[in-house]
Amino acid sequence: MEEKCKTFEQITLGAADCLRKKRSRSEGTIRHYNVLWRKVKRYMEFNEIEHFESKVGKDYLLQEYDNCDYSKLSKHDKDIVRGVNVLNISDKLYIPFRSILYSSNRD
Repeated sequence: MEEKCKTFEQITLGAADCLRKKRSRSEGTIRHYNVLWRKVKRYMEFNEIEHFESKVGKDYLLQEYDNCDYSKLSKHDKDIVRGVNVLNISDKLYIPFRSILYSSNRD
């Protein structure tokens, strides 16, 4: 049976719950991730994307950091990459975005 697409809000709630219960993260850390996730939400709204999926996260990161070596990203930018990874993990769509950033450098 095909599963219904989740809204971005459903995915972020699931991701926050995952951070809280499985990763024992503090509420401050979860608030920080919510701030990061709002950047992805704005990207989705701007591009009229209704449902989050791994391709959305990949496209967002490539738009923001195309041709950028992950090791040269600032701490904040690395946090954004981790934040998108958490969204994918919580929705079981995990793609290692470090490799996406590295592979875009090689094109």
